[in-house]
Amino acid sequence: MGISGLTTFVDANPHLLTDHQLRDTAVIVDGNNLYHFLYYYFRVPVRYGGDYDTFDACVQYFFRTLAACHVTPYVVFDGGYDADNRKLPTVLRRARDRCAMAGSLAAGGRGKVLPILAQETFRCALDRLGVAHVTCDSEADEEIAALANHFRCPVMSNDSDFYVYDLAGGFIVFDYINLQLRHLANESGDAAHYLAVQIYHVDTLLAKFAAMERRMVALFATLQGNDVIERRHFLPFFSAVKLPPAGRTMTGGKFAAPKEPMLRLLLWLEQMGSFDAAVRVVMTHTPVTQRSNVESLLKASVRSYTHPTATPPTHHAAEQCLTLTSGRDAPPEVRHPTEYACSVKSFGDRELPAWFVERIRHGDVPVMALNAIVLRRLILLAQVEVMNRPSTYICALPVRAAIYRILLSVDFPVDAQEMAPVNEYDRMHKNLRCQQVASSCGACQLPTLEEIPMMDALAREAILLKVFGAASGTFDGLPIDAQLIVAVTSYWVRQSTPSVSIEHLVALLLCHLKQSAIDPICKSNDTPITQDCSICAEELIASGDVADTEPIAKNDNITTNKDCSICAEELIASGDVADTEPIAKNDNITTNKETSDVTDTAAVAKKNNVITNNDTSSGDVIDDTDNSIAGDVTVTNNTCHVTPRAGDVTATETLRESVARRCTPGEVQSAAGRLARFADQPTHNRAHPFDGLTVHALSQWQACRLAAHTLNQLLLSPLDSPSPAHSFSGTFLYNVVRQLRKKSQPDVYVVDLLGKSELARHFTQLYDAVVKNIPELDSYLSSHAEPGKKARKREKKRKGRTTTEVTSGGEEKDDSTDELIACMNTSCNLSNRYDFLRYLETECY
Repeated sequence: MGISGLTTFVDANPHLLTDHQLRDTAVIVDGNNLYHFLYYYFRVPVRYGGDYDTFDACVQYFFRTLAACHVTPYVVFDGGYDADNRKLPTVLRRARDRCAMAGSLAAGGRGKVLPILAQETFRCALDRLGVAHVTCDSEADEEIAALANHFRCPVMSNDSDFYVYDLAGGFIVFDYINLQLRHLANESGDAAHYLAVQIYHVDTLLAKFAAMERRMVALFATLQGNDVIERRHFLPFFSAVKLPPAGRTMTGGKFAAPKEPMLRLLLWLEQMGSFDAAVRVVMTHTPVTQRSNVESLLKASVRSYTHPTATPPTHHAAEQCLTLTSGRDAPPEVRHPTEYACSVKSFGDRELPAWFVERIRHGDVPVMALNAIVLRRLILLAQVEVMNRPSTYICALPVRAAIYRILLSVDFPVDAQEMAPVNEYDRMHKNLRCQQVASSCGACQLPTLEEIPMMDALAREAILLKVFGAASGTFDGLPIDAQLIVAVTSYWVRQSTPSVSIEHLVALLLCHLKQSAIDPICKSNDTPITQDCSICAEELIASGDVADTEPIAKNDNITTNKDCSICAEELIASGDVADTEPIAKNDNITTNKETSDVTDTAAVAKKNNVITNNDTSSGDVIDDTDNSIAGDVTVTNNTCHVTPRAGDVTATETLRESVARRCTPGEVQSAAGRLARFADQPTHNRAHPFDGLTVHALSQWQACRLAAHTLNQLLLSPLDSPSPAHSFSGTFLYNVVRQLRKKSQPDVYVVDLLGKSELARHFTQLYDAVVKNIPELDSYLSSHAEPGKKARKREKKRKGRTTTEVTSGGEEKDDSTDELIACMNTSCNLSNRYDFLRYLETECY
């Protein structure tokens, strides 16, 4: 988790970094650091629960940029927490900080909270793009360093621990990468690409302190405190030893002094001359009762920096991916990763099933399952949610209890009636609380972890349906990528506290239809990134994947990403994000002439004869085209229903394939143009304050979605689990809910919004599938009606009329005054005398 203050020390001393052209190499990438970095670097919105579609586009841009430079990434993720609990205090502190930040965002304040489905979105993007990745059994830092030294390639991360490792290929800090492509003429005269970065080598630091040996850098980091040993153990040493002053000029120049104690410690280590002498002095000033323990921890910390090791499965997977790139020969013995035993065991000290370990390492099962089975502990990270309401994770508690029942079966007999509970750290108001959750099977019989691979797909699907309370036949006629979404949404409506509204339900289904069908049809398909698909700069720029612009550079060279982050919306709008055209194989760039202008909303509307009136407060869209629904349509109580025809959706058809088969490109583009305005960032003021309850409701859906994905993957994926980028965009959902609240019939309005085409049939099919699992829908939904134009007109007509009512005391109460005050409150600012006088002139005379 890094060394406190070391990043600031390096930032203040840029002479420790060297300019470097990143190209034609392999890189070992810290996966957990990367998805955090990309989300914040591109400034993807977090206030409304996460814009996963925008984040997905940013991930594509990053890896396509690496591919254009012939850089082969190998992404390594952290596994479960260490069983020794040495990081637990740090993890809990960060969870509390995140809780406070989430509360601030939900109240309309500022903050940064990474959405909980960002990691899943990132992994799905890696799989779609063909980027190799692996998940370690525990923390990945040592394994990343060992792999980088084995292949003699750089490490990419923001973790300050990598300033300490002796890395042969160097350390590239994310904060010092310029993601704009630069051009270089190679030996053959052809244009090549590279990224301007700054790279760090530990030799650069040692050159400033000529008398220091390499192990001294590891000792320096250890004395500062890290994940192995805390700094408090060395406080007696710092109190007793007088460190040299920091003003002396060292070899290679003078250091800046934002972190003067660090510099003084480096000078002291240089004076000591040898590693053993420095350790003896530290131990001399350590209390005798603690000396043995502190010395063993100190040496373990130093050893982790100086002799990092990679576990066999991680090393094996990297060999298969990077052998050709590194120029090494293939390993003589090729062993499957599952042949290597897992380095961790269950809480009851039992071996984990091989298939489970394999799916964890491949990223198919979330790491939370590993923490539950090894530590029986889970930390639920707070979302943007209203703090005086119950935690958003409560609605998914029965699903998690079923997951725990399956996982803990490793340590308990098959017929065990009770199992040990799992400790969940969750938010209670603004505080973090630990509560025990009993593993329960509910009303269905759950399999053990060993039994799952022996079950057929129908049996595993039946278990999933029972856990979510879905009726049999729920998925009849549904596209395969909509089935899990329907099950999750039905469960969410029934379990959410506080209750969700019809606007929330309609908005979520519309968002899924838009992002899994409408948007992909209007864009090109993704192409896996390989070394064979690199293209020249002119073709890449022509395709719109990368803008031919000069970066905003520091000293005309490197821009520090901390000071110059890129807005994702601007990047996509400028064409920098590879969101419309893929990098094609064999240096061929494919273009789709029919969809090349789909991002221009006005052009799309004009092309399809759609008149958009942006001046109306209701935001209605008038479509003068004659589109008809090619299905059996009935209207009951102003609600549109479409009866699916037999054979409308094939058994293996996705929603995108179904829409593409039944809708014309013009219909899809027209709908995309009408929906585009909901992607704009909302504006908040006194008339339209931030609605934290809507975001809270959407966060509950994300908690259900996360639990559903884990259970589905644990059951070997009986249902297709689409990327969150294909079903959730917080900004879009928030805007749609706001608009739907102005409508008396939200579902009918959405049908009109989709153009009364086959898209409307697909929407009503999703809606009816959800309703099928909720017998008494109205009893689960709350009302969030807002006064619209018609309501205000009716209020205006009633103005002047005096109505009376009998009070409890028997007196008649004239409420015309109340009506006048209510009308004035909505029409003028009573605290402004001139505004009040203008109101009297216009309304009373």
